[in-house]
Amino acid sequence: MPQKLKENNNAKRRINLFDILLIFIVIAAAAAAAWWSLKSNIKAEESFKIIYTVEFKAMKDYPFEKVDVTGQVATDAVINIEIGKIVRFWSEPYVDEIYDRVEGKVFFGEIANELFYYMEIEADAERREKGRLFLADDYVIGYGMPISLRTIGFTGNGYINGYRIVG
Repeated sequence: MPQKLKENNNAKRRINLFDILLIFIVIAAAAAAAWWSLKSNIKAEESFKIIYTVEFKAMKDYPFEKVDVTGQVATDAVINIEIGKIVRFWSEPYVDEIYDRVEGKVFFGEIANELFYYMEIEADAERREKGRLFLADDYVIGYGMPISLRTIGFTGNGYINGYRIVG
């Protein structure tokens, strides 16, 4: 009879908290090892040159037109990484919505004494991680990304408003 009772106890054994914890640890360790090996093997899908455009809204009465930064190396002012060579620098009138209180209409018009300044920057880039673009030192770029830029004679905050692949 004692043998029969022992067999029944083994058949009715349930998974306890220790067993669940052990299974969870094994699964977590396997997932971490797989993620670590995939992360370390991410390589560039393709490398190419790009030209991306940075837009700055000018401050009033700042002599941007006297600044010549073409050919200089652009640096991110926050993390101090070189992010390319400036190939073009130009300005356009600042256009914004204007509300005419007399007529009750909204229209677009140039704002006096204010300009948008644009800078085209050429850089080597690579596409990896689901199509994202990276410059040197894993610097990510993309549409609408804010950027603090510094060169000799120019510092400004703007955003990336486009890029094109040039080869």
